[in-house]
This record gives sequence, C-alpha cells and structure tokens, in this order.
Amino acid sequence: MRFQIRKRGEHRIEVRPEFTQIGDKVIGSTQWLSADGRRHERFQVLTLRDGKIVDMQGCASRREAKGSVRRHQRLRLALRRDIAVLDKPAPYVDFPG
Repeated sequence: MRFQIRKRGEHRIEVRPEFTQIGDKVIGSTQWLSADGRRHERFQVLTLRDGKIVDMQGCASRREAKGSVRRHQRLRLALRRDIAVLDKPAPYVDFPG
C-alpha cells in the first residue's frame, strides 16, 4: 500500500472505509479515487464470532450486501423454527384394534 501511495505522487490514493453492523454481520465498504480521478467502491459482508472474522463475502453494491444479510437472517429464523418443531415430542395416537 505504501508503495502504491508513493508511486502515485500527486495523485494520492484516498481511502474512506465505512462499517455497518447488523446482528452478527458487518457490512464494510471502501471508497477510493483512482489515479485518473474515478471513484471506486467495494462492499464486503463479514461474519463475526467471538470478535473474529469467520467469513467474508464480496458484493458489488450495498444493496447486494444488505440482501445477503437479510437472506442469512431469514435462513437462521427458519432453521430455529424447524429445530423448535423437532424438539417437541410427537403426539400420542391411540389406534383402535
């Protein structure tokens, strides 16, 4: 990174990181200006456990990153419901005969 900054001379790289936490996920975005002055932006969805990054997914847009977090939350909720159903004892059925 330092080499890239020195190499650019007057066209210094300008990085602006931003983080948004949603549950156990963090959406990280980074913006920077290239040497020709164009703005670039990248997004990552980070999964944290015990204060450490355990998974990272790259996304093309903030919308895609938020959609990934929402899909993950819906999946976790569905799995919790399925596990709750499996934990209940089966009803007793008395068959005649």
